[in-house]
Formats: sequence, C-alpha cells, structure tokens
Amino acid sequence: MAEDWLAVNREKPETLLDDDYEPSKVDLIVTEMRFDAPPEKLWDFILLTASLAETDWQFRQIGAGMIEHLLGWNGEIYIALVEKQASVDAKFGRALLGLNQYMMTDEVWARVQTLEEKFVRENCPKLMLNENNS
Repeated sequence: MAEDWLAVNREKPETLLDDDYEPSKVDLIVTEMRFDAPPEKLWDFILLTASLAETDWQFRQIGAGMIEHLLGWNGEIYIALVEKQASVDAKFGRALLGLNQYMMTDEVWARVQTLEEKFVRENCPKLMLNENNS
C-alpha cells in the first residue's frame, strides 16, 4: 500500500482545490488509517513511506498529513521517537518541514519547531549546494 500511496502522491494534483476533486481510493484508505489504525501502525507506515519518498509533495503529505496527525493525537508518546528518527534520517527530517501545530500540545509543538530549525540549519545549505552543482 505504501508504494501505491506514494505513486498517486508523486506530485500535487492539479485539481486538488477544485470542487469536484475526488481523492484516489488509496488516499482515502490512508486518511482513514490515520484515524482508525493503532498509532504504532501509523508510525510504521510513516517510517516506510519516508524511506521511499522522493518528491517534495510526498514529503509534505507524510509530514503535514501523517506525522502531524500522529503528534496531534499521540504527541507525548511519539515525540521522542520522532526526534530520534530525525537525528539519524535526513529523509525523515525533510518530512517534518511545513507541519502545523494541529492538535499538538505547546510542548510537543516547540520540540517539532526545534527539529525543523535543526534540519534547515544542517541540510538546506547542502541541498542548495547540490542543486547548484546539478
């Protein structure tokens, strides 16, 4: 399912903001999973999709969709795991960019913002350098 979800979320849909936009079946399943699956299953799905993601849109969907939801509902339990993963996995850290506070406590949100700042400080100069050398 992870590969199917990533395939349909490779790029932002052109019709996303249209009144008649219809998400794909796999998008609906993943959205439902955020609410119905145990948080450890969502965490496993986040780790898998982050490891396979390639595009900015995919990383944004992982972060603003799944990680934001996980931390909004289970932040006190999962923030330490998120911090640990972000410290060893730049792809995962990239998914943390652009999150909103959603239902996160102020404490969890402050820790997310610290992770975002650290990721930008450590990786964005490298990303810009790589883009300039392409």
